[in-house]
Amino acid sequence: MTHVALDRRFIAWREEEGSAIQRLKDPRLYADDIDWKELQKHRRVVILAEAGSGKTEELRAQAQALASQGSFAFYTTVQNAGIEGFAESLPEAERKRLTAWIASDKPAWFFIDSVDEAKLSKIQLRTALRKVADGIAPGLRRAHVVLSGRITDWEFRADLGSFTELLPVPGDPGKLGPPSAEAILGRALRGDYRNRLCGRRAW
Repeated sequence: MTHVALDRRFIAWREEEGSAIQRLKDPRLYADDIDWKELQKHRRVVILAEAGSGKTEELRAQAQALASQGSFAFYTTVQNAGIEGFAESLPEAERKRLTAWIASDKPAWFFIDSVDEAKLSKIQLRTALRKVADGIAPGLRRAHVVLSGRITDWEFRADLGSFTELLPVPGDPGKLGPPSAEAILGRALRGDYRNRLCGRRAW
């Protein structure tokens, strides 16, 4: 499948702010939206969007784009990581690159898709995240982890709690400790609601 870059835009969302879909309809939000380049600066990100909106292809494309630029970037699924283990869920060539990254001092980006499909297959998110954490533990401080899922299937307190507990951002010496759960925001695409109305495949 050919991927078409659509300049995805993101907005932050907290559960206490109400329905994510209703929040996307508020035009006042878009003054604060961000793009992929900005999003990739964060160490831990949850991207939320609805089914059929292109999450998988988008995450694959971002991993491929970063890798083509010479960065360490990896794509896998929550389901495969939960069943096989993180390194084992990657193709052999990617496993070698993972080993090279661990031995380096470089950052890496991990795109993990999709929480809802894993839940449908009875894979516990905590189990999958623990295996991801085990697989990248030596370089955890240098890891940027992007996790995706459906808005309707994301359990804000339980799932975010597992994410921040099992894949914390280690504090640098002399600096403040890792951010609180409240500081790590679920990410929902700005274009999701509008593009679905227009019948476009976007997310």
